[in-house]
Formats: sequence, C-alpha cells, structure tokens
Amino acid sequence: MPKPTVIDGAHAALFDEFVVYKRNLGYGYPEQTLQLIRWFSRFLAGFPSEKTILTKELAEAFCAPREGEAVSTRNKRFSVVRQFALFLKSKDIPCYVPPEHHDKASIEFVPYIITEEQMADIITCADQQPFLPHASTTKAVYSMALRLLWCCGLRLSEALSLRLEDVDADAGVLIIRRAKYNQVRLIPLSDSLLKYLRAYWSEMGFAHKAPEAFFLPNHRGGCYVRHAVSTHIQNIMLQAGVTKDGTIPPRVHDIRHSFAVRALQKMADDGTDIYCALPMLSIFMGHSDIISTEYYLRLTGYAFPDITDRMEKAYANVFPEVRQND
Repeated sequence: MPKPTVIDGAHAALFDEFVVYKRNLGYGYPEQTLQLIRWFSRFLAGFPSEKTILTKELAEAFCAPREGEAVSTRNKRFSVVRQFALFLKSKDIPCYVPPEHHDKASIEFVPYIITEEQMADIITCADQQPFLPHASTTKAVYSMALRLLWCCGLRLSEALSLRLEDVDADAGVLIIRRAKYNQVRLIPLSDSLLKYLRAYWSEMGFAHKAPEAFFLPNHRGGCYVRHAVSTHIQNIMLQAGVTKDGTIPPRVHDIRHSFAVRALQKMADDGTDIYCALPMLSIFMGHSDIISTEYYLRLTGYAFPDITDRMEKAYANVFPEVRQND
C-alpha cells in the first residue's frame, strides 16, 4: 500500500487544518489533491518567512503557466491557492486572495461514448484473462468491477471503496457511503447483475470475511490503487480492440459517461420526458445538482442525433418563431 501524502513544507499545520476543513464541507480531497497541496506548501517554504503567509507575488508565481502544461492543470493549482487563501481569510489571517476569474480551456473535451457492443467485448475480454497464481482473485475482481461501472454508473473510486457491509446481496442494493461531497446513496441492482454478484460473493469466500473487508480487494486484501486499476482496465480495452483513434483506449471514467448516455437514450426510447428524468438520474449518479447531469443530455444528442430530432419535434411549438416587422 502506498504511504499517505504528508504535508511537510511551510505552514504544514495550517494546511492540515485546511484539508480537514474542506473535507468536513464534503469535498473529497483525494491523494492527487493532497500532493498538489504538499507541492504548494514546499513552494512557500522556498521563500523567506513573512508576516503575510500568502502575498500576490507568491500566488502569481505558483500559478504561473508552465511550459507545455494544459490549462486545466494550471487551473487546479489556481483553485488550491484561492481556496487556501479564502480559508486563511476566514481565520482572519492576512493574505492575498486571487480573483475568481481564471483561464478557461479553449477546447471542450468530449468523452468517448462506449457502445453496448464494445462494452460486451471489453467484459468478455476481462472474463478471459489468464489466471495468475500469485494473484488468484485478480481476474474475478476486474470482471466484477467492470460490470459495476457499466451497469451502475459508479465512479471508479466509489467501486474500489465498497466494503462487504455496503453490499446487500439479499435485497440487491449497493450502499455508496464514500461518495463525492460525502453523499450517501442506494444503487439497486438488475436481476442479471445480482445473479452475477452472488456467484462472485461465493467465489471470493466473503461469507467468512469481516463486514469491513473490501468488496473488490487486491491480492493482499486491501484497497486497489485507482491509477493501477485504470491502467489495467485500459489494457483490457486495448485487447478488446476498443480505442478512440486506433491506438489510445478510452478513459475508465468514460464508462460512467457512457452509462449516463445509455440511460437517457433508453428513457427517450421508452417515451419518458428527458427533462423529467434528469433529476432522477442526477440522484442516482450522485451529482450535487442537476446542472452536472444536463451535461450528459448534450452527450446524448451528440451520440444519438435521433433523440435531438425527436425533442425538436416534440417542443417545436413551445417557443413560437419571432419575426421582425417589415
């Protein structure tokens, strides 16, 4: 297991308090963010100690663009600096607070929408992976994980955090306790997924394990590292022949995007008003607001243009055409 990130630069105690404060507000602050905070702390340690912890010069120096980096990478640094500054201000500690405005990415990223046929190939490929004597449960775990991602729309971190006490194999319900924004939600399982889950439960010998044991354990019984799982799943995608341009596999998070698009497409096919279904999908996926879910509506139109055509016909008379007088 990797060692947890320790903030060991300037103002370490304040940064630790800042992390606790943000997590209590519901922000996850995963390992990647902690590493960025440690980088910021070490950066500040390279300058003479002043009465003002964060000056405009220090903030701008840390947030300055690096050669070859993406705008989104710089924005992450900016966000950490601004949030830490706001935290200091809330404690009446003098500091410079960067303005809210910052650079926007010029190109909008469009996730890769995986089709049902492609996902079937990916799952089949996972099921056919060779048995590893030194990691005898790896094949079963990845086959189960892919089904959870595809059928339940989970975030990868949510799937890896599942413990036996979070899985009701009798009622067919998952309890997502360690979700983004500290939300808790229930995920019902389909009959086919529940049948597979029960067989997996038996194969893994969970009847004799403690409730706090991980549902998707690594070969030591601990929690998988998210990056390692992402890499392995992308290798399976490559073996299954699913790529974005013939060489690069989709991101693992694209499975979640694909789930949402597929769910909206099914609702449209069933005659459900998509805008009435969005709040339900928003709760199911654990979004903090419906705006996050509306993003998938745009993706649905991108992947299934026929849905857009049907919506335009259905709402053609809602907003009458405006004509200028001659």
